[in-house]
Amino acid sequence: MDSASNRFELLRARLREHAEKFPTPLRRLGDALWRERDEQISHAACLEQLPDYIDAELAAEPVAKLFPRVKHHLDRCDSCAQEYAELLDAEWAEQRGALTKPAAMPRPDLSFLTKPKRSLQEIVLEWARAVSAALAPTYLREIDVIADVFFARVQQLGTFELRSGAAQAMGLGGRDTNPALKLLAASYAATQNLTRDITRAQFDEWLQQARLQQELETRANTASRDIGIERELAARFARTYAEQIAREPEALRALLKEV
Repeated sequence: MDSASNRFELLRARLREHAEKFPTPLRRLGDALWRERDEQISHAACLEQLPDYIDAELAAEPVAKLFPRVKHHLDRCDSCAQEYAELLDAEWAEQRGALTKPAAMPRPDLSFLTKPKRSLQEIVLEWARAVSAALAPTYLREIDVIADVFFARVQQLGTFELRSGAAQAMGLGGRDTNPALKLLAASYAATQNLTRDITRAQFDEWLQQARLQQELETRANTASRDIGIERELAARFARTYAEQIAREPEALRALLKEV
């Protein structure tokens, strides 16, 4: 070994001996010089292994032997070293129970998302459930059972009026008709008539004049009577139906014609 090599090795030995006295950037530079032949890893590869590296370090394991390339990269890279320091502090604080946790998780603000438009059938079924829960809760489960068949039959018949025979074809118009079918049919008939006959401008006028619930009840009563619902149930249905819509008027408004 020539004299230049001897001097270089002597310098490296002295640097190693007093490494802890030097500033961090200088130590990284020295380490990079001492291990210049080591295989390098990318920033992404280093960051990916940081959690395991920190766990080993906190467990007092020899990280320099277990993760030589990660340690070498951290000694040379300020950005990865900063990420390492922040993760180490957080992990250490969590182990000591000093990591501050929020009292409650904040609810995300999803107001920017566009709400999907619900179909007539979805809204009618929702209102029929609400009406049944108020008037005939024992039949609430039956509404879900008959809903698919009911809507398929309505679509097949193409209309839903007593005078056309469609209502009788579905078993309406008699006192022995299932109450769940009556409430679902009345909800559909009332909503169908409103979406056919009422515009948004008229709807808004009712809202402004505080007449919405009254107008809805009148029309729901007429619609339910038109498909053969007996007078007493039709009146009770119309009142409950109107109250339900008045609590969420925008659901019906979205179904109405502009003009």
